[in-house]
Amino acid sequence: MTLLALGRGLMVTWHKGRYQAVGLNRWLCVNPLSWDRTSVSPATRNSGALPFAGLGNPVSAVRSVTGARCSRGRLVISIPASKREGFTDTLTKLGSYHNLDYALFYGSVRRNIALLFTAAVVLDCGLQQTFLKLHLVASQASSPCHGLRTS
Repeated sequence: MTLLALGRGLMVTWHKGRYQAVGLNRWLCVNPLSWDRTSVSPATRNSGALPFAGLGNPVSAVRSVTGARCSRGRLVISIPASKREGFTDTLTKLGSYHNLDYALFYGSVRRNIALLFTAAVVLDCGLQQTFLKLHLVASQASSPCHGLRTS
């Protein structure tokens, strides 16, 4: 989503093939390094960002590229000049990091997805085991949760 400031409290975004006005009071920011809306996270919490490398070129994650904080519903970042190589393009020169919105926080997003997936499996298995106990089903061996402790 590309944002353009248009004066007092109004922004424009490109969405579904056209520009649309968006008021700032609708924005909700979640810090991708802490997964909350109020903390200020230093760059040391950034476990890996993926730089631009061109299509088909392998890249390695770069640690501690930028920290993050939310302000007025928007994510605020600051990449030091010493870490900008691989993290600049035409949009970043205009102040937009839209092309890097996931790449800058790749390690954190990846870790969060793994945790959410694991939590969902454990919750699902916990519900399955509770159901099996309540219904006195004889065999749990066919369940994908067989042998997983959830409590």
